[in-house]
Amino acid sequence: MKHSSFEWKSFITGRFTAPVDGVYYFSFTAFGFGSSILMGTALYKNEELVVSVYEYQSAGDDHEYGSNSAVLQLKANDTAYIYLPQGRKVYDDDVGRTTFAGSLLWTL
Repeated sequence: MKHSSFEWKSFITGRFTAPVDGVYYFSFTAFGFGSSILMGTALYKNEELVVSVYEYQSAGDDHEYGSNSAVLQLKANDTAYIYLPQGRKVYDDDVGRTTFAGSLLWTL
């Protein structure tokens, strides 16, 4: 989570917890590396699916990116997080190919 006005509540869980009521913008990019794999991930608000991105990478198609974003109204202590469904894969390295970012647009 990249931002300038608030901090992650937990680096261990990977969940962002809203510090204040507000409207937040979240975006994520998933990178798949390897052939014949299912690449994909999803953005959740609390325990509810918001948006996702999925791609089946067939043989010979070994580099795929998928991105999505959402504007969410969160109450203080609501969470937003990226979930990796069972059987899906993403790849990351020091280049930062798989990302999750967000910003507080305005408070309510």
